[in-house]
Amino acid sequence: MDAKIQIEKGNKPLIEFFGSKTFFTELDAKGQARFALAPGDYQFKVSAGANFLSAPALVDASISPNSTTELNSPVNIRTYPTEKGWYAGDLHHHADVLEGSTPPEYLVRSQLAAGLNVTFVSDHDSTKNHKAINELSEKRGVPFIPSMEISPSWGHFNPFPLKLGAQLSVDPGVDDIHQILDDARRMGAVAVASNHPYIPYGYLSSLEQNTAPGGFNPGIDLIEINSEVDYKKAIEKAREFWNPGLPYYSN
Repeated sequence: MDAKIQIEKGNKPLIEFFGSKTFFTELDAKGQARFALAPGDYQFKVSAGANFLSAPALVDASISPNSTTELNSPVNIRTYPTEKGWYAGDLHHHADVLEGSTPPEYLVRSQLAAGLNVTFVSDHDSTKNHKAINELSEKRGVPFIPSMEISPSWGHFNPFPLKLGAQLSVDPGVDDIHQILDDARRMGAVAVASNHPYIPYGYLSSLEQNTAPGGFNPGIDLIEINSEVDYKKAIEKAREFWNPGLPYYSN
C-alpha cells in the first residue's frame, strides 16, 4: 500500500539538504520505497493513513555500509470509510509555487500515503501544476481536484474544482470580492472556500476591520477550519450565518 516512512530513531539529518528523514513509497512500484541512509541502527515509523485509518508500525533495522537492506512491514488498516460513502481529501495544499517546495510527484505520493481518496492542489494564484498532477493521478486511477488559492492581502479563497487549463483573470492585488468570486465561477468552481478566515489577513477578519474591498459577498460556500489556527471563532460565525439561511459548511 502507499505509505510514509519516517526515521523515528537513528541518524536524522538536522539540515534537509544533507539528507531526508521522511520518505514515501513510489508511484509506479506501489508499496515500495528505496532510499540511501548513513550506516547505523534505525527505527522507522511506517504509516498509511496515519492515526486515521491505522496506527503506524515501528520497524527496527541495522544499516551496513555499501549494502542493501530489505525490510517488509505490514500496516494494519482498521477502518474503511469509503465502505460507508465517506471520502477524504486535503482541500488546502501547496506544491512548489511561491512558498511551497513540494514537487508534483511528491505531492501525489504524500497524499496517497496519507490515505486520501483524491489528490488536490491549491497553489497561490497559479494553475501551473495542474497538468502534471492530473497526469500522475490518472496513472494511479485517483481523481484529481484542481484548485488554486486566490490570494489578495485581505482574504484567501480556494475555488474548486477548476477547469484544467483555466487561468486567473482578476488581479488579487486590485480587484474586489465580487470580481474574484465571478472569476472563480468562470473557471468552473462549484465551491469557494474562505481560507483561515480569522488570521490577520483572513476574509472574516478583514470584514470586521472594513478592509475587504467590496465588503461581504454571500457567494462563498465554505469556511475553512484550520487546525493550525484558532477555529472556534470561525465555527461560531458559521452558526451566525445559518440563522439568516446562509448554509456555510466547514472545509
